[in-house]
Amino acid sequence: MIVSVPISQLKKETIKFEPELPMKKKEAIHKLAMSPVMKVFLRFKEKFWNDDLGVLLTNGVIRHSWVSSTGGKSQTSHVLTCLITGEIAARLSQLDDTEIIQLILEDLTRLYGATPEEELEDFIVQNWFKEEYIEGGYTAPSLYEDENTRNILAEPIGDKVYFIGEATSSKFATISGALHSSHLGFKEIATHHLKERINPRLAKPRL
Repeated sequence: MIVSVPISQLKKETIKFEPELPMKKKEAIHKLAMSPVMKVFLRFKEKFWNDDLGVLLTNGVIRHSWVSSTGGKSQTSHVLTCLITGEIAARLSQLDDTEIIQLILEDLTRLYGATPEEELEDFIVQNWFKEEYIEGGYTAPSLYEDENTRNILAEPIGDKVYFIGEATSSKFATISGALHSSHLGFKEIATHHLKERINPRLAKPRL
């Protein structure tokens, strides 16, 4: 079995294991932290930012955003993606989508003037904090974890249960970390089952 569910669900014991997980595995799970995360996609009729804009950082609501429609992706849609995490994401989760958008537009208006609200065409608010069986985003460094915590989480249980996902990787909080952990997990499974299928008599050197 491969386990790749978010840490939030392992903490809540949404999945019941029989027999139960080893104590050191449970301790590792509860040492890790997972913060609220949402992404907001804003599509504008015309772009109001500079052509060379890479990442936009503010001290307001959006904090971290980037243009998702450059590089030949679109000539007609002008999309700004906002990543909102932590306490701000938790606070915004109490609001409806239109209220969230209004706060983001206020941030952009302080930077660019009245243009952002006038040019807004459509939006999507993806709030993983409110998604059932996810309830958060990436794992984050915790005061309780140590250098072995994620390694313990990544350890398989016998040859039956394997754990993958960004939380098990040293490159946590990244897509590349999730992909890397998946590669390692499936490689370990394949190696184990390949050994099982080798006929011992054929594996012996011939004289």
